[in-house]
Amino acid sequence: WAAERLYTWQDPANQSFYDGLAKGRGPYRYLNGGGYMGYARALQPILDNTVFVSRFKGADQMAFSRYLATNWARSGVLLDYNTRVFYVASGEDWHLGKASVRIKLANPCLVHVPWTSYRPNNKTLHTLFLEDF
Repeated sequence: WAAERLYTWQDPANQSFYDGLAKGRGPYRYLNGGGYMGYARALQPILDNTVFVSRFKGADQMAFSRYLATNWARSGVLLDYNTRVFYVASGEDWHLGKASVRIKLANPCLVHVPWTSYRPNNKTLHTLFLEDF
């Protein structure tokens, strides 16, 4: 599961759980709802049992975060603390220069740039798409 720098669009009651889980693992410590991968049989129970609350912006992230905070031991989920697979733009990672460096270090790299209706984010995503890595 993708990990990001900031605790955003999640239930404040679960932050201490994720802080404890990531202790000593670096700055990318919080679940990001926009990046996950795995075998269908492993993901299916999580997807079937996650309750989405549509009135919240970032509802997927809050829903996954809540579900996994209370079902972590049986979920089999691992967070990509070292960003070896996922690049998630959050916090200072929105900067194009930083994004380019981090993406070059990952192999493979799945890029998630949320909130692309915001012009600077959209520009970053399109520039990354055109860059030759």
